[in-house]
Amino acid sequence: MPATASRTFTYSPTLRLLTALRLVALLALVGAALAWDERVSTRDAILIWSGLALVASWLYLELHATRVTLDTNGVAIYGWLGRWRRFRWADIQDLDCSPRVISIAVRGRKGRMQLLKGARGYSLESFDELQGAIAERAMPHLLEVWNRIALPVIYRYPGLTRGAIVGYLASLLFVISYAALLIPHPLFVMASLGLLSPFFFRDWRRAHGALRLTPDDVERINGKRVLISWKSVTELIILDPTVGGYGWILLLSDDGRQIRIPRSSRECGAIRHLLSQTVGVGEDYDQEPAGPPPFAP
Repeated sequence: MPATASRTFTYSPTLRLLTALRLVALLALVGAALAWDERVSTRDAILIWSGLALVASWLYLELHATRVTLDTNGVAIYGWLGRWRRFRWADIQDLDCSPRVISIAVRGRKGRMQLLKGARGYSLESFDELQGAIAERAMPHLLEVWNRIALPVIYRYPGLTRGAIVGYLASLLFVISYAALLIPHPLFVMASLGLLSPFFFRDWRRAHGALRLTPDDVERINGKRVLISWKSVTELIILDPTVGGYGWILLLSDDGRQIRIPRSSRECGAIRHLLSQTVGVGEDYDQEPAGPPPFAP
């Protein structure tokens, strides 16, 4: 990037126009349905439609205002109502990129900042150029740091992310409200909550623990230990998130064992670098399945 260069990435005008038309059409259909439904009072219909209109307006304004600016000093990410985050190139401590994800760990900030390439064109334009420009500035320094890492080394898993916790809380409130409305009985409400528990404990178990890398093998430590020698690794798969989250790194061995590593880790880029340099296979990219079995490892 030249000394005076500055580039800004936004959602395309065509995408913003199509989104506005879709939201207007949706509000019109909902308004017509509420008007024709005699079981809904005028007051309730106005409240429901107004709530949907507020959500639709927020979505469009967020889409319209979001932009990412790169210059010689660093990166600035802007959102609606003047929200913004800015950091220098030297503050980038980790970078994890894949076809649909740009994930950055910045000095002084918890967690990772993430930009996603959504389906049907819902992404900053051009996402590939944005990813390449960030990698061009950040990767040389990061590679110097990663190449100095000596095995053995241990990386702690980050635990459940804030988004996962909020998602489970929202699901919990929905289940309680719907179950209480459908059959107002404590046992039915408890049974409904039980449907969520396998998925919560699966995600909690996956997100806690540690990863140990040695010159001879890789080991996952989170209650049940899984040890895989580097020579037995047959696949290294980078899973992009389906809807939300950060995705996973998946190691598969020739005897069917597997190790999942959360890409929400602040050291994800370093872990990927060490794995790529050590295993005898290249990275493959895939998308996280929408409905994995509750107790998959």
